[in-house]
Amino acid sequence: MNIFHRLTIRILKKNKVRTIVTIIGIVLSMTLFTAVLEGAWSGLVFMRDIESHLSGEYHGLLQNVSPETVPKVRKLDSIQKIEEFREVGFAKVNKDSKSDPYLSILSADRKNGLLPVSVISGRMPKNNRELLVSSNMANSSNSEYRKIRVGDTIKLTVGTRSFKGKQLLNSDSYQEGEKLNNTDQRTYTVVGICQRPSDDLVSLNLPGFVALTTADKGDGVTNIAFTLKNPYLYNHTVKNTPVLSNAVAHTYLLKFYGIFSEGSSLKMVIDGLVLVLIVMILFGSVSLIYNSFAISVNERIRQYGMLRSLGATKKQIRSSVYYEAMILSAIGIPIGLLIGCAGIGITLYALSPTFDMYAKGTGCHIHLVLSPEIIIAAILLCLIMALLSAVKPANRAVRISPIDAVRQSGEVSIDKSGRKAGEKALRRGHFYSAMAKKNYCRNRKRSRSTVFSIFLSVVLFISASSFVEGISKEVDNSIAQGTSADVIAQLYSKHYSEEINRLWDQYKSEEQVSEASMYMEADVAEKAFPVKQAYLTDEFIENTYIDNGQVNLNIGFLDDDTFKKLCQENGLSAKKYMDPEKPVGIIYNQQRYVDGSGKSIRFKVIKQDAFPVKAGSVTIGSEIKEKPWFETDVSRVYFPISAMKAVYGKDIMPSGKQNIDMSCQMYFKTGDHEKMTSELDDQIKSENLNGDVIDQAESSMSMRMMVFAARVFIYGFIILISLIAAANVFNIISTGVILRKREFAMLRSVGMSRRGLRKMLKAESLQYGTKALIIGIPVAILISFAIWRIVSVNIESAFYLPVVPIVIAIAVVFAVIFISMHFAEKRISAANLIDALKDENI
Repeated sequence: MNIFHRLTIRILKKNKVRTIVTIIGIVLSMTLFTAVLEGAWSGLVFMRDIESHLSGEYHGLLQNVSPETVPKVRKLDSIQKIEEFREVGFAKVNKDSKSDPYLSILSADRKNGLLPVSVISGRMPKNNRELLVSSNMANSSNSEYRKIRVGDTIKLTVGTRSFKGKQLLNSDSYQEGEKLNNTDQRTYTVVGICQRPSDDLVSLNLPGFVALTTADKGDGVTNIAFTLKNPYLYNHTVKNTPVLSNAVAHTYLLKFYGIFSEGSSLKMVIDGLVLVLIVMILFGSVSLIYNSFAISVNERIRQYGMLRSLGATKKQIRSSVYYEAMILSAIGIPIGLLIGCAGIGITLYALSPTFDMYAKGTGCHIHLVLSPEIIIAAILLCLIMALLSAVKPANRAVRISPIDAVRQSGEVSIDKSGRKAGEKALRRGHFYSAMAKKNYCRNRKRSRSTVFSIFLSVVLFISASSFVEGISKEVDNSIAQGTSADVIAQLYSKHYSEEINRLWDQYKSEEQVSEASMYMEADVAEKAFPVKQAYLTDEFIENTYIDNGQVNLNIGFLDDDTFKKLCQENGLSAKKYMDPEKPVGIIYNQQRYVDGSGKSIRFKVIKQDAFPVKAGSVTIGSEIKEKPWFETDVSRVYFPISAMKAVYGKDIMPSGKQNIDMSCQMYFKTGDHEKMTSELDDQIKSENLNGDVIDQAESSMSMRMMVFAARVFIYGFIILISLIAAANVFNIISTGVILRKREFAMLRSVGMSRRGLRKMLKAESLQYGTKALIIGIPVAILISFAIWRIVSVNIESAFYLPVVPIVIAIAVVFAVIFISMHFAEKRISAANLIDALKDENI
């Protein structure tokens, strides 16, 4: 260790406060770097794991290839794992159906489990005489084997499908006149029941069901799923490997590697967000550490001049500054790394229940995933940041001449405006304010650096708070304006079938259901329900397209019990409005519209005094006062289901059997939304109905929990970056004041009291805080508005003016400044006056 390094360590020990504050800045910076990078990586791995469980771990799929392709793929150096699915053949299990007549049997090599097969009961087959049957066949009312169970033995006639001499595959839909060829009788034992395999493995065009066996050579058609050793090189590998050239990419998984344009926006958003956060951390951290080194150099500038006069080279002076940066980094980086990993790990663990909602029953849990590459990147970022922060101070230390350094000329430069600073305050008798103004102008760099640090923290806090709170309010509004149902079943059919009617009758009377309603729409092209413009409100006309002086309104049908209840709640005659021959409609007469500025506007559709109103061949008799509990915030005209024939002129009830496209939504309030969702979903699949089930209660809860998670992450980031800014302000103000102790001693020697000194320092504090807030608050509001404009392109929301964050920012800014000044004032007041006058900062 040379003399310069020993001298650097001695100076660091002597100036404990500045050393500690600088180390804290490096620790906070490293904590943020680690938390942001490791948090983003852990989140990406979590989403990748979910997708792997849902749609498979494979990266690519070769479909309908010959068995000879398997060894060629297996021998490739770029391949990590492969999995075979061979077509064994087809067996007729529903002779009277053209939509699902077949059972497609596949032989699966499941050593690597690249494609997901979810076993509901039983186990996977172990030989070519055992079958794993899909649940839609076991539960289907159309299948001859609809009551099949684990342990049953079934005999099947298995062959290959052909049409006009061409072999039909798994991906081919049913062709009128197709045949089964090369058939043979096979006996299988059902060893398990599974969910329908992935669409990549079993095409949606498959006319029937699917079952899996194993160790069967098949009929000569093979599907190969594979993973690459380096998935980031998927495009390059497939393009330059002929045998893989026709592979179908697993885009749902590969998008998390940022490879494909389809769906890759998610990773781009994550990468972009991480980049923005890293830049913000660098910005704040460099400011703190640079100011610390600048203060250190200013404090030792006379010392550097003396060393230069004794023969020290520029290289030795510069290396001492860099050595100081390395020493501080060596202490701060390991501590920050440990705190960052522990902090983000605890945060992810605490928020795990929130993220589990997005795991969709896969069993995946978010947790800290330590990556050596990420940790090394964080360390390098923090080290580079510290060294860059020392570059300018080091260059300044070697540029100044020994004579100027010893004389300390140029430390304070006062221009013409600086000399006149404070004259107005002095004329008004405000001596301490005038002195504060002059002190601000004496060292503009230091003053501006202090103001900028406060400004940066204010802008970050207010703009981020505005964004989070705005999204939170919009989520709450969205939930409030949406349906109050816990579970929604959506069904699509050609008519109101017996199956739909049976499903409704079964679940509306379930013990767990507290309230139920059914809404139905039918697409009858030749039937329209126009309302003349004369009956419509001006607000509605301004925000709606008017065609030939009239508007077609949304017409829908409610189950008779719900419609009757709405009539009673609104004082209407149920007998009149539910007349099966001449029904009268009711309307929710409110429409919500969000204008270009994001402002939500609500207005009536039909004029209050216009009822009853003709809408084509039907009559709208009255409006209802409140939005129905199951409905979203949209205007609709309602009729009872029993009046559908009278409204449409066609019988689309079960007895009518009219082929008309219709949709049906069943809304349920229930105490156990998870159980009901599962039961409804199973029932819809077992009845082979076209539809799905939405767990609305879970969706609403997920939205709120996701906003909460966003709050935790964003406010955690804001707090840490604000601590960096606060440390910077504290460092600049306290150290700057302490370095001026000779000046303050001179003021005290000519009669300034300690109280007067405090007044002057408070006036300086007010200058720093006021200037930063005057600039920072408008900039923060403008940035908040810009963020809202960007977000509102995809999310309808009103601009949220961050009043509360502004008040908090003002209070915190002045608290930090006054604490810094108070600390420094106590230090200089405690110093001996004679010693302070003799001090030369050596």
